[in-house]
Amino acid sequence: MGEAYWVAGGVAAGEGIASVLRQNGLQPRWIEESHLLAEHIPDDAPGLSFTWPTFVAPSALRWLQGQIASLRHNEREWLLLIQATDEGMAWSVLAGAAGVGRYNRLPQVRLHDLTTRAHGVIFPGTWGDWLNQNAVEFEGDGVVVGLGFSSEQTIPLPAAWSCIAAPWPTTPLPTLLTTWAERVARGAVGVAVLVSAVRTGWIGVAITPV
Repeated sequence: MGEAYWVAGGVAAGEGIASVLRQNGLQPRWIEESHLLAEHIPDDAPGLSFTWPTFVAPSALRWLQGQIASLRHNEREWLLLIQATDEGMAWSVLAGAAGVGRYNRLPQVRLHDLTTRAHGVIFPGTWGDWLNQNAVEFEGDGVVVGLGFSSEQTIPLPAAWSCIAAPWPTTPLPTLLTTWAERVARGAVGVAVLVSAVRTGWIGVAITPV
């Protein structure tokens, strides 16, 4: 089973998506699929184009897990996620191991689709246990990014870990990915876990250094 990566991301403000990709050392022809969330697809979006409705937080993470899994299983090599914001088009490029190897492009961070964590008592060690069960290796402190969490919501965390509420659906998914991928890539945090609660438990995506 392969790996999935976040390669690059940002905001295209007044520029075409294809132009922004080239500015970041990416070729539009590499992209197999463009996925646009809640809006129409830009005319210059590369590859096969798909539009999706506005997801509730758990569904957004479950959808992202599916995209990550398709890269890990070599069903896709390069994907582009796009979402309109007030500043422009937020975007993130994801790739599988075969994709970055084919074009000799260094990935920035690894993406892990975590198995569902059943509801139960949450204690500080829960987060490390969950990552270990999914063979996610990390060092240092971590952050739990709660999609749809309120700013007052608190959960038990290990020492040196923090929990940050990500307003949903006002936080674009590509922006969320890019923000935390960049922080992990530069070593500001050892692991970021994007989570959301469902009726039967927790679902999540982990971001770790390469």
